[in-house]
Amino acid sequence: MFTDGLQQREEQQRVNYKQLLAYRHLADPRIRYVVYGGAAGGGKSWLGCDWLMRCCWAFPKTRWFVGRNNIKDSRESVLVTFGKVADSYGFTDYRITDDGIKFTNGSEIVLLDLTFYPQKDPMFERLGSKEFTGGWIEEAGEVHYMAYEVLKSRIGRHLNEEYGLEAKMLITCNPKKNWLYKHFYKPHIDGTNQSASSRFGYVYCSANGNTRATQTNSPTTTPSSTASRTSGRRATACGVSAPTLP
Repeated sequence: MFTDGLQQREEQQRVNYKQLLAYRHLADPRIRYVVYGGAAGGGKSWLGCDWLMRCCWAFPKTRWFVGRNNIKDSRESVLVTFGKVADSYGFTDYRITDDGIKFTNGSEIVLLDLTFYPQKDPMFERLGSKEFTGGWIEEAGEVHYMAYEVLKSRIGRHLNEEYGLEAKMLITCNPKKNWLYKHFYKPHIDGTNQSASSRFGYVYCSANGNTRATQTNSPTTTPSSTASRTSGRRATACGVSAPTLP
């Protein structure tokens, strides 16, 4: 069983500390956008595949996305990593399709092409009619800001109310001074994304293994109070509880 594999994996501490910090943000209903950034080797792709697999299997018929600047790169990286994650659990209840990944419980992960076409589709209107439970932007430093803006409005639209799920987006990236710097890194450094109204979580893994993290500190909203409002529904922040931090 998938859950048995998860328990065994946690007992063996195969999720590293940086990934656990990101999971804590992903499991916090106060936080909608989680950025997991840093140099290569930080387990960003593993985290994304692991998280989406958990969500898809925990909540049948939900719909998630993985978006990248080039869909060919997604097929060559995400699908390969997903297979490794699935193998680590002994999980086989899925199949690879032309569009992404389908699970035997009806859930699916759709691969999105986030290439910027300045003449044909500068406003990413091709994404405007899509509906997702949540999703993941991979290698976000290569993705145009407008793609992120449009996708923000497309999550939380598929079975979220039925399951009591918060809309949630994971954003993984390497350091780059673009919209990620303006909207995530600088507020993280300045401490301005720790206000009660913030919906952002940030985990940065440096090349030497150091980790910095911030999360919201709302005085009125807590995970337990949110859970009480969704009593009777299988509600956690995007589907699954966070692994235990050491």
